[in-house]
Amino acid sequence: MSAGMKKTTFRKLVLVGGLVFFVLLGAFMLTSYSIRRTVQENMERAKQSLMEQMEGKFEDYQHNTIQIVSSMVYSPTVYSCFSQSSVERVIANEDVSMVFSNTFLLDNTIADIFLYDENMERIASAGKEIEELEDYGFLKQWKEQITYSALFAMPETKTPSYALFFPVFKLESERYAEQIGMCVLVFNTQKLMEILSEPEIVSGGELVLIDDKEQILASSADREAGYLNQEEESKETRALAIDGWTLVLQGTKAGLSQELSTNTYFIAAAYLLASVLVLWLLIICYRSLVRPIQEMDHFVQQVSFNPQLRIEVKDKNEIGKVEQGLNQMLDSIAQKNAEIQEIKEWAYQAELAKKQLQILVYRNQIHPHFLYNTLDCIRAMAILNDQKPIAEITLALSRMFRFAVKEENVVTVEDEVNYTREYARIIDYRFNGKIEIQIQMEDTIANKPMIKLILQPIIENAVFHGLERKVGGGKVEASVCMPDEGRLRLEVADNGCGMSEKMLETLRRSLAGEQKEDSIGLPNICHRLKLFYGEEMSFSIDSTENKGTRVVIDIADKVEDRGIGHVSDFSGGR
Repeated sequence: MSAGMKKTTFRKLVLVGGLVFFVLLGAFMLTSYSIRRTVQENMERAKQSLMEQMEGKFEDYQHNTIQIVSSMVYSPTVYSCFSQSSVERVIANEDVSMVFSNTFLLDNTIADIFLYDENMERIASAGKEIEELEDYGFLKQWKEQITYSALFAMPETKTPSYALFFPVFKLESERYAEQIGMCVLVFNTQKLMEILSEPEIVSGGELVLIDDKEQILASSADREAGYLNQEEESKETRALAIDGWTLVLQGTKAGLSQELSTNTYFIAAAYLLASVLVLWLLIICYRSLVRPIQEMDHFVQQVSFNPQLRIEVKDKNEIGKVEQGLNQMLDSIAQKNAEIQEIKEWAYQAELAKKQLQILVYRNQIHPHFLYNTLDCIRAMAILNDQKPIAEITLALSRMFRFAVKEENVVTVEDEVNYTREYARIIDYRFNGKIEIQIQMEDTIANKPMIKLILQPIIENAVFHGLERKVGGGKVEASVCMPDEGRLRLEVADNGCGMSEKMLETLRRSLAGEQKEDSIGLPNICHRLKLFYGEEMSFSIDSTENKGTRVVIDIADKVEDRGIGHVSDFSGGR
């Protein structure tokens, strides 16, 4: 390669590609070694932990078994058999059988029980295959310490079993460990199988419990009784479980090899994929950047005007030329974007000012109207009663004003409902209970946001236009619920005077904006909702003359920030 090409982009791509391939190769070798070592260490720790866990389980099993046998042998009923005559043993046979039955209940793996005196003559027994087992002959063995037998099969059922030889000593003897008999219990291997199946075995491994003759007593893989072969012995890890028995963990090397192979194949595939991606990236860079860059530079120089640098160009290669042309295009684009942004900002500010003014007008119409009605009510009550209701209605009015003068447009549903309930209290005092207002709210929507001063004006409209003129009073029922996910529903119904079809149609046209109406009631609320919720709002009203009116509003359970901002509820007095 000539000296003039040493600084070209193509040469740099080749050098970077070679470096990346070299790094990937080194990383693959290092990762493979690290994973192999980690897997081996984890396997050894798992094996050691498993064997320690199983040793503890078998120690607990041996302890519990000896405890059960000791409780049985040294119970007064059974222990006295070793010193009784033949006649006395016959008399006590029923009591001894009861003790044996309780022992069977304590451990359901016990198949048969034998008691022998110091002459190895059977003095008591219990089980299903007593005579057949004694024919084996090996049960009548004098043992001076607790011993476990090798594996054998029951005579009839062929169930894998083993025997526990338990020497019985005289408790009142002056001599140490004076033995007066033997207790022999025959167990099936079900409990041993359950112990081996409890823990999670190391990958590819099998737990096997063998006796002193290398016979398999139990296996975590439910293997049948038999002998370990030489191949298995060369791959096993041994630990002492019970005197005479050995716990074997075998087959772990195959699991280790399989896990290492799986991890190695996965890592190799990942690095191979990375190498292919790097090669593909280099080819794409060469075809997409290096070769077309001179054509791009020629094109940029032709279409650009008034060139002006924006970034520092250090290299004199193709990329540097593209940078020069790019700076020129960016200048032109930036200028046009600035002009467009200025126009958008002006339009946004104009629309924002318009909406703020509308909100201010709509909301300031509501509060004085309600204030006048409430003050009239307070004045009338002060003249007529001069009692506690005046304080109550004044407190309710104070709470309403405190809520109303807050600058926030958005409040929680619970705040809006509490505000409306204060209004309901005022109405109750004003009309002496003639007009009843009931407000219900689902607890799950208490913290949902909504525009404030929506529910109360609707109820106020129902009271003064639908119920105030009705003889005998009336009732307003309001509710706030969530009929669908993401939607809130405000519903107000009264049993007042209602409206004629003509009046209802006129009101609906006003709500739709088809005709202008100087109203601080429902059209005001509808227009405010449109400003905040846009198309995510529906407002419907139904009314029947002399029966009542129902208003239903559906809005989103969230309020989109449309740039309206905070608008004060009052603009300095009336």
